[in-house]
Amino acid sequence: MSEPIRIIAWGNRGRRDDGAGLVLAERLEKRFAFDPDILVQQYHQLGPELVADLGRCRLAIFLDADVCETGDEVTKCRVRAATSSGLDTHYCSPETLLALGQSLGLPMPDAYLISIRAHDLDFGDQLSAQTMKGLLLAETVVIDLLDRAEHEQQEMRHHYA
Repeated sequence: MSEPIRIIAWGNRGRRDDGAGLVLAERLEKRFAFDPDILVQQYHQLGPELVADLGRCRLAIFLDADVCETGDEVTKCRVRAATSSGLDTHYCSPETLLALGQSLGLPMPDAYLISIRAHDLDFGDQLSAQTMKGLLLAETVVIDLLDRAEHEQQEMRHHYA
């Protein structure tokens, strides 16, 4: 079996839309519950301990809320290792995690960040209607990435068979 795909979400459920990545992770975890090739992880924040997990996957998909006041409802960005990083032992960006892994000599996966625009960061545990619409769109973006990764995996198996 090849290395798995990791879906890594973080956020704060107690601040309404800031939990959008976590809500999407829950949906994806239910959808892929019986697929050993897809691992879903949820955190309050990203820390350096995730580097070992990243070294053991072929694709990483990060999910988070985007707190910018303007912009698209959903963005997909390729994540590249940071060129310079100050290590914070309490929070690391996806870019910093990849850079840390590289500095340790670990193989780092292709990685993407899917951001869902947050509209309401007040206290509470329900997503706003606007952010929920964005979450549904983000789910299709993640599914597309997973489908492409599966297609590439099948082609690679066929090529080496």
